[in-house]
Amino acid sequence: MCADHDGDDERFTRAVRPGRNPFELWIAAACVLTGLLAFPGFHLPREGVVDRFIPAAATLWYLGLLLGGGVTLLGTVPRASNLRRVGRLLAVERAGIGLLAGLLVGYGGAVVAVSTGAPAGVLLVALGGACVARFFQIQREVSGLRAVVRRYREVISSATEVDLSDDDEPGSWRGSRSPPTA
Repeated sequence: MCADHDGDDERFTRAVRPGRNPFELWIAAACVLTGLLAFPGFHLPREGVVDRFIPAAATLWYLGLLLGGGVTLLGTVPRASNLRRVGRLLAVERAGIGLLAGLLVGYGGAVVAVSTGAPAGVLLVALGGACVARFFQIQREVSGLRAVVRRYREVISSATEVDLSDDDEPGSWRGSRSPPTA
């Protein structure tokens, strides 16, 4: 790591964001589409388990799908090269995928418990489980990012502790091309 790093070096972000899982993107996009199509104006039949409950519960379910999928996509689409921005995007992605995990596992469990559509409920629970797994992967990425930031700060602080005086005492690196290594 070099002391003159300004936050735009891709070596740091490559270690933290190895790439998106295509299933995550498809699940998030399907949730956005489902949330959009369930709102008035599309006139689709609403015959799901959630639609048999209070109308407000169905609206919250579809709104949650729309919001969770949209937030997840917002956190995954842009590529960032700045450590601070990567951290923000990971937080956004984690919030969205966490919301989807709760919605899918909860609704899938309700489908299995109260209807004869057990296969569909099991599929929803499995998709929710995939969201839970991705949530914890993102958490590991956040931990990795924090470790990179800690190491970066250590390098910067140790570089500023080097004696930069004009005298040519031992330990001074005046005139050399690089600071002494620890």
